[in-house]
Amino acid sequence: MREQKAEELQKPRDIAILAGLSSPRLEARDNADEESMAELEALVETAGGEAAASVLQNRASPDPRTFIGEGKVAEIKELVKNEAATTVIFDNDLSPSQLRVLTEELGVQVLDRSALILDIFAQRARTREGRLQVELAQYQYLLPRLTGMWTHLERQAGTSGKGPIGSKGPGETQLETDRRHIHRKIDKLKDELEEVRRVRSTQRQRRMKNEIPKQFLNVNDKPVIIYTLEAFQSHPDIDRIGVVCVDGWHDILQAYARQYRIDKLDWVVSGGKNGQSSIRSGVMEAERRYDGEDIILVHDAIRPMVSHEIISDCIVQCRRHGSAVVVTPCNTVVLRRTTQESSREVVLRDQLAVTQTPQAFPIRRLADAHRRALELGITNSVASCTLMVELGEEVHFSI
Repeated sequence: MREQKAEELQKPRDIAILAGLSSPRLEARDNADEESMAELEALVETAGGEAAASVLQNRASPDPRTFIGEGKVAEIKELVKNEAATTVIFDNDLSPSQLRVLTEELGVQVLDRSALILDIFAQRARTREGRLQVELAQYQYLLPRLTGMWTHLERQAGTSGKGPIGSKGPGETQLETDRRHIHRKIDKLKDELEEVRRVRSTQRQRRMKNEIPKQFLNVNDKPVIIYTLEAFQSHPDIDRIGVVCVDGWHDILQAYARQYRIDKLDWVVSGGKNGQSSIRSGVMEAERRYDGEDIILVHDAIRPMVSHEIISDCIVQCRRHGSAVVVTPCNTVVLRRTTQESSREVVLRDQLAVTQTPQAFPIRRLADAHRRALELGITNSVASCTLMVELGEEVHFSI
């Protein structure tokens, strides 16, 4: 929490009071607790704010009007005054009427966890496509909350990044409540996105550095990475999950993991400059935490279509042979280059296997392979199986 210093000459851009409710009437994943409140504080810092105080309420059931009850509202209102807070952020999701009532009662902006996460996405989006995606998501979030909540939708802060938390995304230049106008805005954004994608169709392989990572893009209102994590979360033979994550997205991942109850998630570390160094980062973290004879499955987060059957066979084959790489038949005609511009040799398809993930190895074996690769100057192997082969190791196939 925030320490007040006499020599402070400048207040943070946003000071927030955090609030959460735990109730047996809520689903377990929707309840706030000390861990989720600490995570919310980290999200506030990621958004560029500072948490001044935290209030965790236990109630038999949520108050339909204020969510946390009149007494706690009064307590938070006093904290807002004492801390000169500009925002109150709830660890739970609030209804439109509760947002309206709490905003009126507390006299400052009130956000819930979903709105805060959208704000962080807005700050991270740098390309036009990324900004349009976030703006569209925020309008879709706000649309069901318009009735009785806003007399205006857009305020002056806009997307410059200089406004308070929660003011990013749909630039706030004109206040609107007409639902038909908002629907038109959403339709316009969808058209603009489609146009941007057409223009960029030849550049899809060159993802911009500051764009939303593709594994965090939503499919049917859920990030791709969550579909992937759910496959491993639900498998009975998977004990722990670790994620090598893009820098700056750790807090978002942790928030999503809690929201979707990925409770096997044990750690998150940053990746490296390429695939090999990123995998090495995760493998070394696993070696530090677990027994070297334990099996590690290396899988691409962007590949959500992984079945329990594939995971199980990968584990079985690794226990039997010391390695397991998921492969599929090669159904493509392949020519070996004779020169840079021509070929005189066909590579027989039955001699080829197309590798996929997961790829499984005992932790110590894979960690030793990465150490040997560094000693030999092998620094850009595209996958765990190719690294093993480059080191002269045999790898066994899984289904």
